[in-house]
Amino acid sequence: MKHLYYLIFALVFTIAAHSQAKKAAFEYITMEDGLPENRITALLQDKKGYIWMGTQNGLVRHDGYTTKVYEFRTSSKIDFYYINCVFEDSKGIIWVGTEYVGLFRYDVAHDKFVLADMGKGVDLKKKSIKSITEDSQGTIWLITKNENNESSPGSEHNNDLYKYDPAAKNTIPFGAVYKGKNNIDAQTFNVMTEDSRGKLWLGTDNGLYSYDKKQQKFVREIKKGTSNVGDVWHIVESPTKKGELWLANQGFVNSGGGVTRLNTSTKALKNYLRSDGLGSDTIFTIYKDRHKRLWAGTMNGISLIDTKTGAIKNYFPADSGPANRGYGGVVVGMAETPDDKMWIVGPVGIMQFDIKTKTFTRYTTKSGNARGLEHFSLNYTLPPLMDRSGTLYVATLDLGLLRLNNQKSNYTFLKDDYEAEKGYKGGTVYKVAQGKDSIYWLATKNGIIKWDRKANTFETVPDKDSKNAAWNVVVDKNGKIWYTLITGGLYSYDPATGAVETFRNDPNDPKSLPANNAYTLLCDSKGRIWIGTYGAGLCRFDAASRCFVRYPFEKREGNAMIKTDKLDDSNVVSINEDSKGNIWVGTNYGGLNKLDEKTGKFSHYNDRSIGMMCITAFLEDTNGIVWTGSYLHGLFRIDTKTGKIKVYRQEDGLLANNVQGITKDSEGNLWIASERGLTRFNPKTGKFFPLTKANGLPESQFIRPPFKDVNGDFFMVSKRGLVMFNPKNIKPSPIAPATHIQSISYPGKDGGRQETTLYLDGREAPELSYYENRLTFTYIGLHYDNPALNSYRYKLEGYDDAWIEAGTQRSATYTNLSPGTYTFRVKSANADGVWDEKGSSITVTILPPWWRTWWAYALYIVIFGVLLRGYIVYRSRKLKAKNHELEEKVALRTRELNASLESLKTTQSQLIQSEKMASLGELTAGIAHEIQNPLNFVNNFSDVSIELLDEMGEELDKGDVEEAKAIAADVKQNLEKINHHGRRADSIVKGMLQHSRASSGQKEATDINALADEYLRLAYHGLRAKDKSFNAELITRFDENLPKVNIIPQDVGRVLLNLFTNAFYATQEKSKQSQFSDAPYKPAVTVTTQQKGNSIEIIVKDNGTGIPDAIKDKILQPFFTTKPTGEGTGLGLSLSYDIVVKGHNGNIAIESEEGVFTTFTITLPI
Repeated sequence: MKHLYYLIFALVFTIAAHSQAKKAAFEYITMEDGLPENRITALLQDKKGYIWMGTQNGLVRHDGYTTKVYEFRTSSKIDFYYINCVFEDSKGIIWVGTEYVGLFRYDVAHDKFVLADMGKGVDLKKKSIKSITEDSQGTIWLITKNENNESSPGSEHNNDLYKYDPAAKNTIPFGAVYKGKNNIDAQTFNVMTEDSRGKLWLGTDNGLYSYDKKQQKFVREIKKGTSNVGDVWHIVESPTKKGELWLANQGFVNSGGGVTRLNTSTKALKNYLRSDGLGSDTIFTIYKDRHKRLWAGTMNGISLIDTKTGAIKNYFPADSGPANRGYGGVVVGMAETPDDKMWIVGPVGIMQFDIKTKTFTRYTTKSGNARGLEHFSLNYTLPPLMDRSGTLYVATLDLGLLRLNNQKSNYTFLKDDYEAEKGYKGGTVYKVAQGKDSIYWLATKNGIIKWDRKANTFETVPDKDSKNAAWNVVVDKNGKIWYTLITGGLYSYDPATGAVETFRNDPNDPKSLPANNAYTLLCDSKGRIWIGTYGAGLCRFDAASRCFVRYPFEKREGNAMIKTDKLDDSNVVSINEDSKGNIWVGTNYGGLNKLDEKTGKFSHYNDRSIGMMCITAFLEDTNGIVWTGSYLHGLFRIDTKTGKIKVYRQEDGLLANNVQGITKDSEGNLWIASERGLTRFNPKTGKFFPLTKANGLPESQFIRPPFKDVNGDFFMVSKRGLVMFNPKNIKPSPIAPATHIQSISYPGKDGGRQETTLYLDGREAPELSYYENRLTFTYIGLHYDNPALNSYRYKLEGYDDAWIEAGTQRSATYTNLSPGTYTFRVKSANADGVWDEKGSSITVTILPPWWRTWWAYALYIVIFGVLLRGYIVYRSRKLKAKNHELEEKVALRTRELNASLESLKTTQSQLIQSEKMASLGELTAGIAHEIQNPLNFVNNFSDVSIELLDEMGEELDKGDVEEAKAIAADVKQNLEKINHHGRRADSIVKGMLQHSRASSGQKEATDINALADEYLRLAYHGLRAKDKSFNAELITRFDENLPKVNIIPQDVGRVLLNLFTNAFYATQEKSKQSQFSDAPYKPAVTVTTQQKGNSIEIIVKDNGTGIPDAIKDKILQPFFTTKPTGEGTGLGLSLSYDIVVKGHNGNIAIESEEGVFTTFTITLPI
């Protein structure tokens, strides 16, 4: 998008008496910038921040970047019309009044203007709409001028008034030609306003009218001529009293005038004329400022009216008399600035009135013509516009829109002025020095110039070498001027006598100037003159002896580091003095040197590895930190106490690495000059802020160190002239931009780009089709001070995780977005980095394709449900048939197995009871295996027999008797095996019953030692009965004092028998394993009894195989065994746990280490 460029026109003012000198930079927007015509007829800044301009050839919206010209469409054609007025109503709608076309309304949704529908019988094509206002009810009021506007009063009326209801599209006319309620006995309607009580007032050429809302008619409140009331041009409600109006009467000879105060409640009138202290009887405007002060713009200056007392104070410029044909004091428009100043527009141009100092400043053309901006043909019938950021806009009749650039106005640019007889003509300024009062001495391309800054006069110092360029200048404590010329030599000039003294090098005199090419000068705090030469080092002028004191230096060759106490180079480029009076010297091929005057030796800061060379700048801050600048390598911070050096370069925020000079302001900021502009640096925060032509600098290529005078003003030396400013005036604008999303564009079905649709704040979220998923958002931050430097950041919620820093880019594009809802947010910052944190946002929904919509998914579910139900019905029928068949088979097999199952249940019960009553370990070890095997055979052969019987039936049905007999033989064989295994199970059960013991179940006092010893030996001999080779050591450690314990001896005996058997089994297994090991092993089982408090412990320990950690928690579970199948049932420890814990309220604890030992501890209460 093409940016808007301004054509700059600097206007240098002439200073009126009792005024202050301040330069202002004006620029204007013309047809070259996109205006359709240069005559500005209307001016408005809307609530969003856009600037609207009416011209003779259409309406323009300006946003700081572009000017957009709007077409006006009627039913017959599209055209550009003469715009009389632009108005924004309470809803933010822009209304435009045209010349003989009608009223237009802004259609925000489509970014265009449409002709307003005024209702039946209302035709504005022969009307020129002069003004548009709105009342508190939302009604639009139009003052129009008839096409025959040249007619005299009495023949045909000049104006009409229309009451327009936009919602109802109903219009009611009022005027002199209408009768009854619609009549107003006046030819010209000037102004309409509504007071704080909701009452409407109309100022006319025949007095003041009010609108009666009940009667819906206008009533004349003041007739023309009453109390000198004449043509009422302006109406303002008192800022201090509700219901009190102040009227501006444009009265001339014998036609009334002045200002009238009206109490609308009592109808009391008070007229103020020139004879009452008013500046003039002719009043052009009344202005109410933000401090509730009332100002009257008159034929002769401005009048401040105290609305409480009626006291009047008049202020008028001193040059308002004959020099300006008597029009120099005419005030027709006013606008207040944020810093308590007033801009004034009149026939003789623009003035600024300082409310605090009560002084005027008139801004005129460069030529000094006292009539000034009259040459701009100001359209002073329009009031000046002050935008939200404090920028002034003034309409002109033929040169577009005049705009005050506040930032440029902070600078004064002194350059060659050959038009002015006494103007500056020195060319390039190389150095500045301050003399007494307002006298400054300039070293220029054309010699030394004396500049009286207050009188703005220039005088060249006469001498035979005056045509040569002066390179440097200083003023000593006696007021003598010292300077150097580019052609060589040192000069002193006495302003009092005009005497010039020359100092040059004498090769035969070692006390003369070391070299003629003196590059830099310093007058130190003692008034001594120091000279830095190019090629001969540093010297000091001794005033007493009139000789030069030279200091030793090294003649540097190449880039070798020189470690010496001499000056590190012969080429001196800077000399400075710190707060302690030390002299610091910067050299070209060397670095920074500090002179010790007592010894004449130098200490150095010249680390070339970090670029510390060619030191052009020096500054010491209030903390004693030294700041130096290199012509090539940036800014250096030197802590002289610690010797630490920090470097700042472009990548850190410095505008350029070629530092030409450094100065500081009263707030401690450093100002660094370079050939790219200025950099303001805050050492506390470490933040840099660049200043270039884009920020308002008139010139940015600075070639020498800056100068700071006693007033704190800065003088920056450039090739084209001298830039002057006070850093206190260079303040960031605190006003953040108004951020808006201007448009969103997206492709069509064919991939082409659709017409851009405008969506401003408050619009509903647009819904786009799935193929419209490439979105481009354009946005803007409305801030008119250097809009090209406004910066932006944006984020698409639902896509971006973080904010995107866009710089100055004003659009963002996203491609291939998935269907969903996205919110685009954007923020903007002004040129000074002040952000609009609220920003602007718009929500966009990209709809999915129809096959991914909710109703499509619902249809998919319905279809799936129908198919699933059909499948379920089909499958259910098949399953019912299959189930019926299976039920018959199951019933048959159930009947056949019931007997076997009952027998198995009985056997299982007997097995558990047998385990409880087992007296021998050998019997219990084989219970599970011996019982389980016969049962498995019974079950398996039963299942096979049933299937064979079914097959035999099928063969009999077929008549195959031989096959049936063969099957019957197989069945018989199976039944014999079932009978065999059944008998085997019967014999096992009978054997168990024979070996079982009956228990009374009654507890009795029992000797635990005897019980343990008995079952230990039973278990041992039982195992030896099966394995004669097994031997183990039996160790008993019985507590002889152990009391008898009430237990069920048979049950506890079973527990001990089980533990002993397991212990012997573990030692037996380990004994078998030890046969393959060289380590000797002797099986041992230890039984220990002991009393602990109110309980006794029986501890059974073996040195067998141990229990793995992985199965310790399972060892007491029913049917869990570590023995091979057939050797254990897994019921022994489980039943033991029940006997001890549940039967005797005791406890069993296990401790084991695999391969080492196992210990079971039984705890029984006494």
